[in-house]
Amino acid sequence: MKPLGILLTIVVFVWVIAAAASATIHVYPGESIQDALDASGNGEVIILHAGTHVADSNDFYRIKFPGHSVTLRGDKGPDSTFLHAAQIELKKGNSRSTRIEGITMYLDTADPMMNYAIYCDSGSSPTIFNCNFHHTICGVGTLNGASPLIEQCRFFENGNSDFNGGAVYAIEAEAVLEECYLERNVGNFGGALCTYGASAQITATYCLFISNGDKTSPENPDEWPNQAYLGGTIAARASGDVDLTNCTIYGSYSNANGSALYANDANISMT
Repeated sequence: MKPLGILLTIVVFVWVIAAAASATIHVYPGESIQDALDASGNGEVIILHAGTHVADSNDFYRIKFPGHSVTLRGDKGPDSTFLHAAQIELKKGNSRSTRIEGITMYLDTADPMMNYAIYCDSGSSPTIFNCNFHHTICGVGTLNGASPLIEQCRFFENGNSDFNGGAVYAIEAEAVLEECYLERNVGNFGGALCTYGASAQITATYCLFISNGDKTSPENPDEWPNQAYLGGTIAARASGDVDLTNCTIYGSYSNANGSALYANDANISMT
């Protein structure tokens, strides 16, 4: 019986190694992230190797997550892995076990429909960890019951005065921010954060907000598209609340009311 036991052990060991190997998909710059997501299985990890990745123009620059749990991870972190001109979409009720990690996302695109770097809808609640958002129209949009967890992310110079919430915009949905850094973000309502709707809520803990509401250049200090209108840092509207715990706000600006905070039929709490 011992040889049979040894043989079974070897077979199981080989199967475990094969399963572990199949659980990781590698994507290099120039290869399709969408193809990798479509080919992924539940619980698998997709590694984006260092360099600049782009979305396929045939997919209208959208990258659509499947409904199962999968991790999209920058191999060497956000200082080496970049995603340019793409909107990541999660619309299938994704849970916290769906993760986006270690990527810098920036748009710099004229596509008027590409409002978000990451777009969460229909109850999707992924984890977004250690990512950078730079020069996007809005870093993370959360709509219709979605509730992403955003941890240790940095939002720098996102937004414009034609949109709301340069960093995070919650419309009838939620977002949770933990240990995030937000600087020089701009929105018509809310330079960094904006909520809208009775079921909208943003909760931020140990976050640092610096000089939001204005990203004009010294050469053009009155440049209107780069200044917030109401709520230089945060705007809460139409019963959408914002809760801040152990957060710091410094140097906000707005063209109208609420240099730092603006609330209209909504609440902003700070503890």
